[in-house]
Amino acid sequence: LPKLAAITLAALAASAQATAAPTWCADRCDQIVIDWNLQTHQAIQAAEGYRNPMAASRTLAMVHLAMHDAANAAEPRYRAYAYARAAEARPGNADAAVAAAVAAHDVLAALYPKRKDVLRAALDTTLLDAGPGVTVEQGRKIGAAAAAAIVARRAADGSQADEAYEPGNQPGRYQY
Repeated sequence: LPKLAAITLAALAASAQATAAPTWCADRCDQIVIDWNLQTHQAIQAAEGYRNPMAASRTLAMVHLAMHDAANAAEPRYRAYAYARAAEARPGNADAAVAAAVAAHDVLAALYPKRKDVLRAALDTTLLDAGPGVTVEQGRKIGAAAAAAIVARRAADGSQADEAYEPGNQPGRYQY
């Protein structure tokens, strides 16, 4: 997961540097990934308090994969996981940072519907900062599509199976 976060941060930084006009978040685009990572941790904590490390890991992976695919679709550099923009789409006509924020928001809203208001407020802050424009709107569309692709791909991954857990006190055994 840290490698994926680093790739997503690199894609956002490259997008900010490659854009002809200064990007609205040019000096802090990486902060968007960090902010949504924090939103993810807060959603997990509020929902289950990290009692299920597998579910927490799944959520973090889904959010970071969605942000990666969204930023990468806006400014293609890496292989996609679940969402790749159509070949005829022009790179550079979508805001990669907005795409990443929308992707993270939409995945979290799908996984934690009780937090929709908190998540929407966080997304609104980013969107207000980005301002209006064609690239922002395209970023929103890409982010939504990337999130939908991740949620669809993980829908039947067996994560809802109920596994019996027996806590242990031996080294290496998870305890909550």
